[in-house]
Amino acid sequence: MLLQGTSISIRQDLLMLTVGLGYLAYTVYTKRAVLQERGVSGFVTYLMSSFLSPARGTAVQDEPMHQENNEQYSRMLKTISRLPTEEFKAPSECSVHDLKERLAVRGIPHGKVIEKDELVRLLQDFRGGPAASCCICCEDYVAGDVLRILSTCKHDFHLECMDKWALTLANSTRTPSCPLCNQEL
Repeated sequence: MLLQGTSISIRQDLLMLTVGLGYLAYTVYTKRAVLQERGVSGFVTYLMSSFLSPARGTAVQDEPMHQENNEQYSRMLKTISRLPTEEFKAPSECSVHDLKERLAVRGIPHGKVIEKDELVRLLQDFRGGPAASCCICCEDYVAGDVLRILSTCKHDFHLECMDKWALTLANSTRTPSCPLCNQEL
């Protein structure tokens, strides 16, 4: 916050966070019976299905289609929660050990390479160049971003972007897949 004379400038993201937390508290209070009946994971599934379904806010547990959607969401949540994550760090700033671990997670053979520059080149070649960005939101990764790495194709995305992508697809007939190469999750 910046104080300038009598006006107070509040960052918009802080305001949105406050509103979001207020809405979450209201939702938990009004849907507490669902929370008590299904537990936390069932409640999260309920919230996601009611958020993404056209009949938002209806009692989804009574409708067979929504029960199927709940099962799809549960399966999708389990699938994406098992995918590995890592904190983004520019390859040039990683240690040799970290580079080898990142290459191994992506299934990139590095043999007996011990030169840091060669390991950096291998990782950059895999990503398609030195710039690293999320192809869902098109923003460059910055140090500290948490990435989700897909098991099949080894592409990486912001954790939040990939999770939203996967949960959105859980409500469709399309098989959840990598947004970049279309391989199944």
